[in-house]
Amino acid sequence: MSIDIDLPVDDQAFVRFKTTAVDTFGNFSEDYADDYFILGDPFGDYNVNDLEDMVIVDWGWGDYELIYISNAALDFLEIGDVIHVVDEHGIIVQGCDYEPDEINGTVSVAQDIYEADRNVVLYSSESVDFCEEGGDRFPGYVEWNPISYLFHDVSADEYFTMEADYQFGYGYFGAPNGMEGGHNFLIVLYDQSSGEVYTYPQWFEGWTNTNGAPMPGYDDHTVVYDFSSSPN
Repeated sequence: MSIDIDLPVDDQAFVRFKTTAVDTFGNFSEDYADDYFILGDPFGDYNVNDLEDMVIVDWGWGDYELIYISNAALDFLEIGDVIHVVDEHGIIVQGCDYEPDEINGTVSVAQDIYEADRNVVLYSSESVDFCEEGGDRFPGYVEWNPISYLFHDVSADEYFTMEADYQFGYGYFGAPNGMEGGHNFLIVLYDQSSGEVYTYPQWFEGWTNTNGAPMPGYDDHTVVYDFSSSPN
């Protein structure tokens, strides 16, 4: 037996069904679907604008990378301007029936509208490409490609690039945030009373994440580091 039902909301990225069966005596039973699944069109139509036919991905099948932008960093924007996270060499097509030179291009993998009174959190969509394994392909960013930023000036109807100043991360999709074990590092001293910053004039080796505990090789509290008397 099959039953057609009208759902209150369709075209949702992830949904989960709960089925309730009720008989004429008021007895009922409930059952939940085992997992979440996609309802409606799993990809939707490409949105193409006048910036070199940039493909805009609203959401995707792959992983996501969160990018946080403080409100203060965007105070040059006007309310209603649209912020884009862009991979200039991402995957822009759905499916495997494309020539190699048709697969990659400029793709917006996350978007948000500037509202002036909140920080911006962007969830960037990673591409999926399992064509060589007999699977499918969906657009999004490609891991280790550089991250670019644009904003759409709605009053002028033009796109402009933005340069990022990272507090964490390296500016590449999929790159780990923060320092990795074994990286070289600098010691920087901030003088709160004067607002000056001093950097010790040499690189140190062998960074290790110790969750706040003394780092091996740099755990001798008697060592004195003679910072320059001139700030950066």
